[in-house]
Amino acid sequence: DAQRIGYGVHNISSTYTPSRLKNVKIYFAIDNLFDKQYAKHTAFGAYWGDYDMGSYETGRNYKIKLSYKF
Repeated sequence: DAQRIGYGVHNISSTYTPSRLKNVKIYFAIDNLFDKQYAKHTAFGAYWGDYDMGSYETGRNYKIKLSYKF
């Protein structure tokens, strides 16, 4: 049985509600804040202990969402 190395990523998010725009919310987030390169334990190569084989997960990811409640 191959030893699998662990991984951890840091995510950050915030919600802003502007006082001048009633019922509006703005959501902002960054996934994988430090842009760590990793492969999930279920990835093709990682399953057999060959971490150089297969593809890595997405790097840093930015998200912005605007919502309005009617």
